[in-house]
Amino acid sequence: MKIESLKQRQADSIAALKELLTLDAPDMTEVNRLNDEVKSITDRLNIARSVAQFQPEPEDEFNTEPQVKAWERQAIGAGPDLRAFAGRDNNEKAYNAYAFGQWMRATALKSASARKWCQDHGVLKAQDIKAMNEGSGSAGGYAVPTIISDQFVYLREQASIMRQDARKYTMSSNALNVPVISGSVTAVWGAENTAITASDLTVASVALSAKKLTALSIMSSELNEDAVVNFASILAMDMANKLGHEEDRVCFNGTGISGDGGITGLCQYIFGLSATKANIASLVTAPSFTATTSNLTLAIWQSLVAKLPVYAQANAKFYMHKQIFFNYVADKLISLSGNNYSALAMGAGLQPTLFGYPVQFVQDMPSALTTASTSVPIAVLADLSKAVAFGDRRELSIATSTERYFDQDSIAVRAIERVGFSGATDPGNVNATVASQVPGSAIVLVTNATTA
Repeated sequence: MKIESLKQRQADSIAALKELLTLDAPDMTEVNRLNDEVKSITDRLNIARSVAQFQPEPEDEFNTEPQVKAWERQAIGAGPDLRAFAGRDNNEKAYNAYAFGQWMRATALKSASARKWCQDHGVLKAQDIKAMNEGSGSAGGYAVPTIISDQFVYLREQASIMRQDARKYTMSSNALNVPVISGSVTAVWGAENTAITASDLTVASVALSAKKLTALSIMSSELNEDAVVNFASILAMDMANKLGHEEDRVCFNGTGISGDGGITGLCQYIFGLSATKANIASLVTAPSFTATTSNLTLAIWQSLVAKLPVYAQANAKFYMHKQIFFNYVADKLISLSGNNYSALAMGAGLQPTLFGYPVQFVQDMPSALTTASTSVPIAVLADLSKAVAFGDRRELSIATSTERYFDQDSIAVRAIERVGFSGATDPGNVNATVASQVPGSAIVLVTNATTA
């Protein structure tokens, strides 16, 4: 039956039901019959719309233009969400988003047409279709195939600055010891006929312990049926963003509490090396009342650059919240004007630099300062590939289920990953004598709201 005919029957039944309910003593048997009829027609209408949306275009013998594929139709006028997907061009990105949406329809909504599409395009294998038809897996959800999982991984890595820049390791177990050099050999001048003084390269290890990070999103089945590509792009971006931003939050400023997955972030790790902050070689403490904009001078930021070892400067970046840069750095640069400003900042645009180092905005670091902000790490200048170790124990796992939210006619989409983080592999030393302090490859700037 055509969609137009179903829509007319639906409208007629609703009108009859409304008219019946206006009576003082309506026939409840007829009310229930009409109510059931409206529900039945609505279900059939939704199915008809879903099937019609994904049927191929009928061939026109007089049309010499190449047939437009379903995802290409969806890509027309696509918004920014679609562009976040991996792909060499917009059509490939649209295909990746469309494939995720069809996988959702196949697994969560049991759509036969979507299952066939997924099988024809390699998203699902024959054994996957067989398992779905037999009903297994419905309670625990269906795991996302590699072709879809790769898109989530891509989106998450785009969202996580730490994951992009850190040195990454694959963890084959829940714990991994990463070797780091803790002491170098010594070069000495020798005399003739004199034995060479031996010295050893010493190696320590940093332990990575896998922690579980999860996300759960609930979407209505109607949204999935009506806008498969938009649904896929919105959901994928939202979940990947949440995971990526949470990685950044704890890996930069986690304090080791359970709410941080037990992870101590890079900034907090260096800050906690000693109770005597002046002894920490890789720490710069701002002047008193840092919240006063004028107190956080360019000279303070310059001191981070001065401390950074030469071996770490090639790939180093400033990491801070965008508001910290524009409220506490850009104002000083603007006041310089002219050539000085250009040399220091190269323009405070989307990718500003400071003293020649790129400024990477991390929106999960502290964004504002107050007079109560005592000893809070607000920025770090670091080569993260040398400063930290980031481990992947379990690649991102995605699954869907309709069982948990059955009464809401909604789809649950769950994402789980297990990661490990080192804190700092090259933190520098702690020494009361400034001349003997040896900074590491990450220099942290900490506020100081006290007068001491």
